[in-house]
Amino acid sequence: MASESSEAAITQEKKKKDIAWDKSNFVSNFLVSTGAQFFASFLSFLISYLILKKYNQDVLGELVLLVSITQVFVFLSNWSIVSLQKLGTEEFLDHGNIRSTFSNRLALFGANYLLVVLLFFAFSSFLPVTFTGGVLALTYGFILALNAHFYAGFQARKVLKFQALMQVAEKSLIMAGLFLLIRFTAVTVNKLLLIYLLAALLVSLVCLAVSYKQLSFRLDKQVIRRITRFSLPLIPYSIVSFLSTNYTDSFFLKEYVKQGDIGLYSIAYQFNGIWLQIPTILGGIILPFFITSNKQHSIENTLGYIRQYGITMNNLWTVASFCFITGLLVVLPFIYSDFTQGFFTCLYLFIAGSAISFSSGVFFSPFLLSNGILKITLPLALMSATSNIIGNLVLIPRYGIAGSALSSVIFGFLFATTLTIYISRKFHVDLRKFLFNNILIFCAILVPFFYSNLLVLTLAGLVLFSGFVLTNLQKTKKVFQIILSGLRRHEVNNVV
Repeated sequence: MASESSEAAITQEKKKKDIAWDKSNFVSNFLVSTGAQFFASFLSFLISYLILKKYNQDVLGELVLLVSITQVFVFLSNWSIVSLQKLGTEEFLDHGNIRSTFSNRLALFGANYLLVVLLFFAFSSFLPVTFTGGVLALTYGFILALNAHFYAGFQARKVLKFQALMQVAEKSLIMAGLFLLIRFTAVTVNKLLLIYLLAALLVSLVCLAVSYKQLSFRLDKQVIRRITRFSLPLIPYSIVSFLSTNYTDSFFLKEYVKQGDIGLYSIAYQFNGIWLQIPTILGGIILPFFITSNKQHSIENTLGYIRQYGITMNNLWTVASFCFITGLLVVLPFIYSDFTQGFFTCLYLFIAGSAISFSSGVFFSPFLLSNGILKITLPLALMSATSNIIGNLVLIPRYGIAGSALSSVIFGFLFATTLTIYISRKFHVDLRKFLFNNILIFCAILVPFFYSNLLVLTLAGLVLFSGFVLTNLQKTKKVFQIILSGLRRHEVNNVV
């Protein structure tokens, strides 16, 4: 009896330490990851800008198309990636490692990619690239998908900082390779993709060296079944994620706009990618935190975090987004005079639209995934995929690249609104403020199609949402107190 009480006490103490570790390291993880991701995204933009300046918009457009095909291969093989984040985190909490989930999911991924290879050779003649380009895309897709597996393992083990550093290393290698390519040889699109491939391969080797202790050659059919059962309902969710990227949009754009416009659209999306690093990293850190909270406390406790900080953080993000747009609208015309009105409209739509998807990406999606609630993904996938495809077909012929950006925003609005209503009704939580914010931002996003002065619109949005932040000063102060507390703890940890 005494031994059982002792074990229970030890277990309870471990739970407290796990959740305390998540809380105490949240800000430091976020700051390091965000800094590294911002730098990586900035390098990615510089790479695109260098190609644009050194060559032309058509070369960049061809590269975007080739990378889009690569992402299709990644998408087809990575439908089970979330299982490593969810089940791996649970294994890490129980055993201190992720060996079983990591190794068995890797085996499943390998078998999956063999099917992708067979599909490629069966349909390669239908791809809008050369066979050599297709093989490079197929190989690059395999390495990217493998790296995604390693990164998911880092998330499950709660070492997101290393993931961010690896992404910086990859972009730095691409930049160095691009300079060497320009200096010593004639540049082709296939050579550019080869630089991307070799950089990703070097990063993959480093990740393998770091993660080798998580590898096991003992496959467990039961674990593979568990991974498969968890992942199959997430295939629609993966479809939604893929359809929300510019990779899908580029296939539609190719039919209606010039190759150069696809290159400009890609640059606008790169800026959006830089800006989205913050909510992406937040969501990545919050998912294992929610899993830990649900496992060791309760769902109600997790919902408490959303209710307490969600709307304030959403408003702060909206204000920051309008500040970012203002800076870009003022500075970019001095950097490159050939940016078009369509390019700037895309920037406005993408970055303002990130405020709509902020709460769903940072709070609601991680909350559902942490609880294994996956049934909603199928209707969400069908609705979102349909809206994005129809939006692209209808809006691109009329508005060009701006129409594609608007289609993505409409898709994001429908996704976020449906998800918010679903959680509100299922868990009896009042989320009306989130819905009101989304509707207001969506209306602001539609205005550029009737009033072309984007700078005036951005400043108006900045004033409006700054007012919302000021009306919730107490919670805003609380959020900043948490950030400052985390900064001080991070400084102390660095000194120690």
